[in-house]
Amino acid sequence: FTVFSCLISAQTPDRELTGHMFNGRAWNGFASETKLGYVLAAFDAVHYDDLVGVGSKKSNGPSPFKLTAGFSAKEYIEKLDALYSDADNIRIPLPFALNYCSADLGGDISKQHLELLIMNLRNLATTLTN
Repeated sequence: FTVFSCLISAQTPDRELTGHMFNGRAWNGFASETKLGYVLAAFDAVHYDDLVGVGSKKSNGPSPFKLTAGFSAKEYIEKLDALYSDADNIRIPLPFALNYCSADLGGDISKQHLELLIMNLRNLATTLTN
């Protein structure tokens, strides 16, 4: 995942980054294949982290990055496309957007909680610099 991100971001304009992470501007400019590659790399990163990383049984800390089981890369891409179609969300970094999509796909939290979460992510994005 890290190598994939580094290769893509090597020539990325600052407006496509928030807090040194890809944001909605970058996502909206990605080709379909790049979107698929990004989401699949995120899936791999989560599985790797579960085995050996921060969230593994060998660690004391929880993983900061979660995906919802049972949903495909296509479903995540559709959620991200919908999220970033709203200009108010464009600066939200992709890793945070993926976590938001997980919460939305999981269906375990209320619509009000999702709205609060998106407002908090928008506020967070305004505080992050490159």
